Amino acid sequence: MPKIEYKVGAEELLDEVKPLWEKLNEQHALDSTHFSTLFRKRGFAERKESLLENKIAVRVEMARETNSGRLVGYCIGTVNQKEVGEIDSIFIDIDFRGMGIGDVFMRRALEWMETRAVQSKMLTVAEGNERVFAFYKRYGFYPRTIVLIHKP
Repeated sequence: MPKIEYKVGAEELLDEVKPLWEKLNEQHALDSTHFSTLFRKRGFAERKESLLENKIAVRVEMARETNSGRLVGYCIGTVNQKEVGEIDSIFIDIDFRGMGIGDVFMRRALEWMETRAVQSKMLTVAEGNERVFAFYKRYGFYPRTIVLIHKP
């Protein structure tokens, strides 16, 4: 099993996760039943801006394969002005899934939110990616509402 090293920071690390975010975004485009085009139109700059908007705290954690230095995963958590903690984006490269990296990310992000005394915690899952529900349920996340977007 490859050795993984983790690095934690804040918004200064966002640009480093861009290549993996683009992989995640493309996966969402492939999985989406109705909104593939919208995923493909959305670039990292727009996503980065939305991550920073109205946030009082940003936490970025990255995982690298030690020998190669290859970035293999990331997790972005935020706290907004209403004291809501959110797992905004999490991705593990397919070659490194099942090694516990996602568990490390989730555990540490939720611990960080606790230190920020958030009132609630949330995350959103793109339509078509429902297979991740079982993973999130392990951390106490369950579907509460489903938002339908009008497609002209």
